[in-house]
Amino acid sequence: MLIHNSPPEEFEPRYLSGPAHHGPDCRNADPPPEHIISTFEDTIFQCNNHLMTFSNSGGYAEALLTPDRMVDFSNGAQLTWQLSTWRNNDRDWWDVSITPWDENNVGHAIDVTSFDGQGCSAYPGGGVDLMTSVPADMLHLALSGNNSLHFQVIGSDQAAPFCFRLNQGGWPRLDILTPPSAVTRLKFEVTLSTTFFSAAVYYQNDNPQPPDVPGACDVGSLNFCRATLLTQTFNPPLPWTRGIVQFGHHAYDPAKAEGGIPVRCNPRSGPVCKPNTWHWDHVTIDPAVPFTIIQGSQRFVNAQTSDVVTFTRPAPANAFLRFEALSDWLFGVQYSLDGGATWNSATRQAQSPRIRRDAFMPFESYWTPIPEGTQSIQFSARNGWGGGMPWGIRDITIWAQSQSEVAPQNR
Repeated sequence: MLIHNSPPEEFEPRYLSGPAHHGPDCRNADPPPEHIISTFEDTIFQCNNHLMTFSNSGGYAEALLTPDRMVDFSNGAQLTWQLSTWRNNDRDWWDVSITPWDENNVGHAIDVTSFDGQGCSAYPGGGVDLMTSVPADMLHLALSGNNSLHFQVIGSDQAAPFCFRLNQGGWPRLDILTPPSAVTRLKFEVTLSTTFFSAAVYYQNDNPQPPDVPGACDVGSLNFCRATLLTQTFNPPLPWTRGIVQFGHHAYDPAKAEGGIPVRCNPRSGPVCKPNTWHWDHVTIDPAVPFTIIQGSQRFVNAQTSDVVTFTRPAPANAFLRFEALSDWLFGVQYSLDGGATWNSATRQAQSPRIRRDAFMPFESYWTPIPEGTQSIQFSARNGWGGGMPWGIRDITIWAQSQSEVAPQNR
């Protein structure tokens, strides 16, 4: 789980407070009642037996959820999830990404509004925070500002040098399929193989009329309809067959106005744009391959905290230390397994070749093999961004595949 907030003065432990959905007693309605979120820990919470994510920032904010299940699409697979459709502004969006095991990142940010001639983010070396955490290979499905979906393939031998982008011309828009709601959740469905990808949504409408409301009703379910949002054939086939699945909530200054003109807001939000809350439910990964995530004793380490992190159990064989850090470029992050007697350099995670790394990088992902039995790690780092930013290490976990799954399954 990653929770990120910026600009730098809002990095942990501070969080820009704002109104999240559900009242203090978890009451919900349309328009949604609200309660105030003011800490990192409270931005991901449960109400009425479903998961809520909230992101707010004067810059860029992200909440990223990673189940301890890989999707195995070697013979075809399906992902499903249910999600609310209420949206307070168009600078707030959700995404779903799939990444090979050994290329996963703690966080990632891909600008979903600006693209270059290759169909890639227009800011491959900058833009919003975490742009330096772009995996070499990834499938990426995201909500656009106009409530349609778009799909990117990064790497994966599909398009040199970086990726391509698909979009159905901004159609179909989810808010046309069904009225936006914080109470009603749509069911999304992704079908995936090494040669094919499709995304569909199940929705309710009293009288769907193509082409204004695309999709055909399921005869076996009253008022229940299915719309195919996009499809893509992979040629050549994807060179990897399993992936880490991540569900993300992103916001880029949701109250911001551009050029003196307010961005598009939900009229019921009032005269000022508000940060949004997404309601998640009924996530399935089929077939799923379990793997191990071992949590650290503290989610964030900096100069004001203990530099020693202990884990709930020892690392199994073939385990990796996984975290994200802001530190001096040359120094990186050092770690010790013997109480500071000896130190090792943590390994930065590999990134897309289009990402240009330099001394002014923000948070970066690290992915370092560690010995079996490791249960305590000491960290050392230095101020980053040319020495002007306090160092910080966060979302510290140990990852491992089960012994029966360690055999290579990705390129």
